[in-house]
Amino acid sequence: MRYLGQPTIEKTKATRSRMLIDRLSSGDQLSSTDKDVAADKIIRHICLFLSNTILQFPLIFELQQKSLNQPQLLRREIEGELKAVFDNNTSFRVLDYGCGSGTYTGLFPAQNYLGIDSNQSMLERASQLHPDHSFIQATNLSGISTYVEDVTQVFMIGVIHHLCEADLLFILSGLSKARPIRLLAIDTLQCTKGPGRFIQFFERGEFLRTEKEHLRLLSRVADRISYKKVPYGKFFELAVFRGIIKQDII
Repeated sequence: MRYLGQPTIEKTKATRSRMLIDRLSSGDQLSSTDKDVAADKIIRHICLFLSNTILQFPLIFELQQKSLNQPQLLRREIEGELKAVFDNNTSFRVLDYGCGSGTYTGLFPAQNYLGIDSNQSMLERASQLHPDHSFIQATNLSGISTYVEDVTQVFMIGVIHHLCEADLLFILSGLSKARPIRLLAIDTLQCTKGPGRFIQFFERGEFLRTEKEHLRLLSRVADRISYKKVPYGKFFELAVFRGIIKQDII
């Protein structure tokens, strides 16, 4: 059953931002603070539209990743996770949620891997690059439970800032908890000042979070094993979270 709960802070903020934009466009008088917020949101929506239009193409998306040295940086974290958990263990089952064009798919044995993404063109590219691996087009796990019932490890690489709180809870609550399931979540943290703040106007994810917000969210779905931040490009930081997904996600 989909998590409903109370309206999240994120959705409340998003609703308020839309209201401010509507008031600004209709000529209502706003305070200077509200005008700044509305202007930021308008610029953000324009940049988001441009990013989604351009980066929906797999080859352009891969070029953008490489320009930021993302694959090499995250590969080290993924390889470290695999070594720590799966040495001398061949019974693991990996769910790569939001696998995109299969940037990290090759790190996993084909028989132990399932990649999920909502973007068909990305999955077609992933299948071309990794024909022996399994991929499914889906936005959540509710309709594909038989494919994920034996999952022992979930990778969410650059995914969580695309999800509101309720959606993340819903996705991870759809996993069978018959055995402990490890979570490796790596995501960009929100920049609140400097050049990084303006560059992130073009970030495709709508839910960039501060470190405090990010950890609060993850604490709802998993018990932490370890956490660290690593530099990402010149202006950004990545949050690297390892944990065990909770039995009861509420």
